[in-house]
Amino acid sequence: RSIPLLMCAGVITAVPLLWFAGAALRLRLATLGLLQYIAPTVSFLLALTFYGEKFTPAQRIAFPMIWVALAVFSVDSLRAYRQREADRAKEKVPEPEEGVLTDM
Repeated sequence: RSIPLLMCAGVITAVPLLWFAGAALRLRLATLGLLQYIAPTVSFLLALTFYGEKFTPAQRIAFPMIWVALAVFSVDSLRAYRQREADRAKEKVPEPEEGVLTDM
């Protein structure tokens, strides 16, 4: 009687993990790393708001510092991405041939 339940539990556990692995292959590691902070943060916020968990002074200092660091990292990553895209756009524009006048 418990064997079918255990088999279903294995499938129920394995399918989301396979979906996550498939999605992780399609994402940049920086994006995946940022997303990994969301689940613990949601759990933390649920514990504070619904379960009455205490928010210690150390947590009041650490929590914003972690998210400020993630924001700095994200801004830097976005700037680097935009710079790479601008560089790629410049490379695709054909250079004018020597001796040919261009409208400038």
